Amino acid sequence: DIPSIQQHDQYINVWDCGGQRVFLDVLPAFLTSRTMFFLVFDASKGLQDKITSIWNQKGKSTQLETLNLSRQDLLVQWMSCINATLTKRAEQFYKAQHPEC
Repeated sequence: DIPSIQQHDQYINVWDCGGQRVFLDVLPAFLTSRTMFFLVFDASKGLQDKITSIWNQKGKSTQLETLNLSRQDLLVQWMSCINATLTKRAEQFYKAQHPEC
């Protein structure tokens, strides 16, 4: 006899933060031990180019402002936020598993 394999529904939630700095504050709420994070950026633009904030509403884009922040600065901020959050979670997990430390 071949054992049967139970099938379970699989779900995936996708969050597009659009690279906007405002999402850096809420990002830690979405990072869990089961999170897969993709950092995507447009490599055709220069890393030192300034960020232009664009608001997209009902298919129409409006340029709001050019920030005094380069694309490289924003990438570093995103990666630092992810690293800090995951490091903190790893430390909490370790302390829970090893209360004697």
